[in-house]
Amino acid sequence: MLYRPLYDVKATKGKYERHVLAVTHFSRWDSKFNPVKPSEVPFKIFMKALFSPPPVPMPQLIPVAKEAQVVPAQGCTKSGFGTRSLDPCLLEHILGDYHAFTDALIEALQKQLDVSKYQLDHICYRCATQDEYDMVLKALTVLYGKLLVEATVGGRPIATVLLHNPIRHAQYEIESIELAAPKPGVKTKSGLDFVGFAIGSPADGIYGNSVLKRFMAQHPTIKFNTRALEKDVSPDVSVEVTTPGEFGAISAKFHSRPLVEVVRIELEDAAKQGKQ
Repeated sequence: MLYRPLYDVKATKGKYERHVLAVTHFSRWDSKFNPVKPSEVPFKIFMKALFSPPPVPMPQLIPVAKEAQVVPAQGCTKSGFGTRSLDPCLLEHILGDYHAFTDALIEALQKQLDVSKYQLDHICYRCATQDEYDMVLKALTVLYGKLLVEATVGGRPIATVLLHNPIRHAQYEIESIELAAPKPGVKTKSGLDFVGFAIGSPADGIYGNSVLKRFMAQHPTIKFNTRALEKDVSPDVSVEVTTPGEFGAISAKFHSRPLVEVVRIELEDAAKQGKQ
């Protein structure tokens, strides 16, 4: 009789999902298991193992496999493959390591600008294809948040998802995710793209750029990107920093008010105009 060991395999990024009662091919036995001859086992232990009843009923010795959940986004499992997993789909599986991303940005940004007093309200995730956008948006809204708005900007959809539970990172509470599809004809790499800071007060509102102009005047040595400074609604300025490792160049965008507040005011204004 030949016995083949069964064991629980944990999910590994880039390799495979978690398996319960998994088997391995015979060539790996020597590396995965240590052979023990009966003669090497002390007699008392051998006899006890041979004749003693199991400490728990036999059915409890066999792990019961949970039903694999369907993750509604390709590549949003821990391994990065497929859409089914025995492990829960974490937000990190969908967006990537947003904690490391945020740390890398703030560390590089602090050399130029102290952002500790501002509200880090949202993170943007940029998709490489429309299919990826559709699947990631579904994953976020099924598992982690509520779609506030989806609008066409620059010929492609951009969605704002309000998280059921804000991401807590250091002193920040990040309340929303901005999800962007690629612009038509533009090759884009998927991944975390930028973070957004709100630097004004509720009284400053979402229209006008006086808050941003004062902000830039307070930091004359910083090179701001002012391409969006003249926008009618929620203008912004940005700073790009270079971070070591996988993230490379990351941008921080500065708005007067948080993205969720901007979306809600715009929806309220649109509803009022619709009633007129």
